[in-house]
Amino acid sequence: SYNDPAASQRLAAKGEPVLAEPGKHVVLETATLQLEARVVSMGYGQGGGLPSNSYFDQMSLELAVWPKRD
Repeated sequence: SYNDPAASQRLAAKGEPVLAEPGKHVVLETATLQLEARVVSMGYGQGGGLPSNSYFDQMSLELAVWPKRD
């Protein structure tokens, strides 16, 4: 949905889209928690009549979560 304007508009209320790439770091925050995710590895699915790079058949993430400090 990163490159699909209709999907991006539908998901806009959820936050800014991020393109998944190996080594990419993303930080997500709530009122009390902070999460850092790093894409360790990933692979796009092929076929199924879907556009290329439209879904993942494999993705490994490294996650770290801690209480948010003021």
